[in-house]
Amino acid sequence: YSKSESTPKYIPGEDIEVTEDLPDTTLEKIRNVNEKRGMSVSFGFNTKSQNFLVKHVLSPFKASYSINEGKGSDSRTKYRFDKAESGKLSWSLVFSRDNYIMPFRFVERMPLITKVADTKLYYSPQSISANMAGTRSMSESMLRSGVLSENSAFRITQGLSGNMKVFESLSVDMSRNYSYDMSDVPDSLVMDYLRNLDFG
Repeated sequence: YSKSESTPKYIPGEDIEVTEDLPDTTLEKIRNVNEKRGMSVSFGFNTKSQNFLVKHVLSPFKASYSINEGKGSDSRTKYRFDKAESGKLSWSLVFSRDNYIMPFRFVERMPLITKVADTKLYYSPQSISANMAGTRSMSESMLRSGVLSENSAFRITQGLSGNMKVFESLSVDMSRNYSYDMSDVPDSLVMDYLRNLDFG
């Protein structure tokens, strides 16, 4: 949390020095005020358990959330308010590098094709990861002239990626990413969209 206030030496746009003799209403209009607050939390499993469920399902799971708000005013702006939220869910799993077989080992005694015997054929991915993230922001401000400005945005992204090594010299990388604009989805329907993955 932070808050700052300052008063200019002269009234903006006028050659009038600011003193304590000015009316409180005038001082309030020209004072620069900025206030910010925010918080963030994260969640994850930090364990060395060898239990299959814990090691391969729970341990790779991570979650985080943050929210920040700000408000203020100055000689031109009667009030200003902004808010930003973000959250992320992620899961990633790294497999052992020893998940391979050597199918041509039987030819190691044949002089001309000895190197073929050392060929490693990998049978599991090297890594798999998935994530979903959301960002939401809104801002509203009004000038002292009466002009109102409002903006908002809400976006959700999804990603899935994996890496597969077939041979020592051949690997395949795969990734898919999706982005959805949720700005026009009513708040009451957001959870339904997420549950059904009904993004249109």
